Amino acid sequence: MQYPVDWEVQENAYGSLAMFLSPQTTGDTFREFVAIVTETLPVDISADEYYTQLAKPQMEEAIQNFKEISNENITIDGVAAKKIVYEGTQSNYNLKRKQVVLIKNKMAYIINYSAFADTFASFSTVADDMMNSLAIK
Repeated sequence: MQYPVDWEVQENAYGSLAMFLSPQTTGDTFREFVAIVTETLPVDISADEYYTQLAKPQMEEAIQNFKEISNENITIDGVAAKKIVYEGTQSNYNLKRKQVVLIKNKMAYIINYSAFADTFASFSTVADDMMNSLAIK
């Protein structure tokens, strides 16, 4: 995945393969980030099935006031994927997230962009560029 040179990379952080953190600014209480998580699946399912059957029920349980804003089918690295934007409250923070789910060879690749709801737009395009640059080997 390609990412901006001024972003910090942490490998194996908080259960993710890699976490990319936005530049820290003065007074920053939450750094926007893009994280990649993988999950080996017992059966081959579509990204849409993964989202509706596994991911969305977990998010609805873990995130207060969960609200799905958009849900679309996209293609990344030639593979069908699902892109969801949602918001809600977690740990008393009003967060907005963008998630891409891609399934290839029984492996789920989940890419999350997280930010405060009021600063989400600041790095949303950067997050899209990062997500679209994913190449699975």
